[in-house]
Amino acid sequence: MNEIPSAPGTYILLGFIEEESDFQVGKLGVVRLGVGRYVYCGSALGPGGLKARIQRHLKKEKKHFWHIDYISQLFAIQETWFRIGMQRLECQICRTLQRHFLCQNPVSGFGSTDCRAGCKSHFLSIPNHVSVSALDLFLNKLNFDRISIC
Repeated sequence: MNEIPSAPGTYILLGFIEEESDFQVGKLGVVRLGVGRYVYCGSALGPGGLKARIQRHLKKEKKHFWHIDYISQLFAIQETWFRIGMQRLECQICRTLQRHFLCQNPVSGFGSTDCRAGCKSHFLSIPNHVSVSALDLFLNKLNFDRISIC
């Protein structure tokens, strides 16, 4: 994880759910996630920046604070992209991924309860036909750097 800077920025996590599961997700209640690939878009503007936030998301055992924390036991993160800067880009990235790759919102409100742009979710399902290389190429054009976790 030395490659991820401690600077503030926006990040994208790509992970897999290998078996359909129900999760109790804070005030959202019980949510069901099917088998598949998902991305979670967030920002890390506080102390420790990107490095601290991404390292936290990679831990399986932790206090539940963000929606993503509730599914961390079964959400196998494989790739992450990040972009340094103080601008919150998660809304723009989610909308762009939905338009460009036809990503869907599997759980309304997931990761977006503090969103001021009206996003339905900052957690998206990725269609099977979309490859990691296609995501990488697309996000690289938006000045995001990639780190493989596995």
